[in-house]
Amino acid sequence: MAAGGVTAIGMGRLRPPLFLLDDTGPMLGYVLRAWLLALVPAVVIGSIVAWAFPAGVPNFGAMPYAFVVIYGIIGAPLIETALMAGWLVVVERFAGSMIAVLSSAALWGVIHGLDSIDQGLTVVWPFLIFSIAFVVWRRRGINRGLQAAASIHALYNASLFAAATVLS
Repeated sequence: MAAGGVTAIGMGRLRPPLFLLDDTGPMLGYVLRAWLLALVPAVVIGSIVAWAFPAGVPNFGAMPYAFVVIYGIIGAPLIETALMAGWLVVVERFAGSMIAVLSSAALWGVIHGLDSIDQGLTVVWPFLIFSIAFVVWRRRGINRGLQAAASIHALYNASLFAAATVLS
């Protein structure tokens, strides 16, 4: 099922759901399952973190909300996935898949945490899923890896904006 060293992601107690390591089926099904796997635990984690660190809603300054939503659903997933991919390719080459994926999730947690600690702690889980998706689908080409990770990220962000819109 998993080839090319990606099985190292599933070593020991850090074994992800097997579908995350399988790039043989249709990407759409993979993306939808991975999106739910990223979203549902992140909502639970985010709720706990928001209770522990009540920082409020992120401040987007004077930017129009429509711009923030469009950037969040299209721009951020594309830009962040490209940056994440560069990190993953380099670290995976020298330290293996598991270190690459874990360090990527931690790095994105730190980067997002610069805005607020609650956001930083909450994004570690979804970035773990995005990183695994990239590493797994990259076996079929760099573009496939980018597509898988960015698609999951876009759906994740769209879900958050939809929830924020409904709840506000």
